[in-house]
Amino acid sequence: MTAVEPWVTAGSRCIVNITWLGSPANKPSIQSDWQVFFAQTANAMSATPTFAQNQVPNGGTKVHDHSICFNGGGCTRTQRRTQNRDMLEYYTMTIDSEGKANISYPDTVNLAQQ
Repeated sequence: MTAVEPWVTAGSRCIVNITWLGSPANKPSIQSDWQVFFAQTANAMSATPTFAQNQVPNGGTKVHDHSICFNGGGCTRTQRRTQNRDMLEYYTMTIDSEGKANISYPDTVNLAQQ
């Protein structure tokens, strides 16, 4: 599995939220289905914190079905044909006034359904 674009936020005392894009491929340059993952701990100060982990949204809907190029503006023309940067620079997470995590991410698969 490949995990990329990690984002970590902390809100209330001892609560830490982590989100990332995950794929079953062994590297991001391989075409694959990407999902959004979220994990949270409410005992971050513990010697052995525990995390609850879920796929987002709706239990694992894929949000991207291509490979990803991580070479920035240096992605070659060949890389741009087989890989893309659609998922990069647009992925973030914040904590709202109620302490809930809000994840913002692009969806290159379900565009017609939004």
